[in-house]
Amino acid sequence: MTAPNDALLEALRLLRIEYLKDAPQRVAEVRSLLAGAERGEGGALDKLRRALHKLAGSGGSYGYPELSARSRAGELEAQRLLDTHAPVSAPGLETLRVMVEGVAAAFAAAADGSVEPQ
Repeated sequence: MTAPNDALLEALRLLRIEYLKDAPQRVAEVRSLLAGAERGEGGALDKLRRALHKLAGSGGSYGYPELSARSRAGELEAQRLLDTHAPVSAPGLETLRVMVEGVAAAFAAAADGSVEPQ
C-alpha cells in the first residue's frame, strides 16, 4: 500500500508535469504581450504585468522559485514603467525584454529537468 505522503508527492509530481506542459504557451503569451507593449498597444504593458504576476505566484506554488523570482522581477519592472505614466522608453523595454527572456529560461530549465522543484 502507498503511504499517504507518497501519494501526495506523486500527485504533486503529476501537477508539475501538467504545469510545465503549458510552459510554451505561457512564454509565448508574455512574449506577445511584450511585443504589444513595444508597439505601443494600449493596455499591453499592464496585461504583461498581470501575466507575470500570475507566473510569479504559480511558479512558487509548483516549486520553481527561480521562475517565481524572475517573473516577480519582471512584474515589478512593468509596474515601475506603468507608474511613470509616460511612454515606455527603449531602455525600459529592453530591460523588460531581458526579464521576459529570463522567465523563458527559467521555464526551460524546469522543463528539461536541469532544475529540481523545491
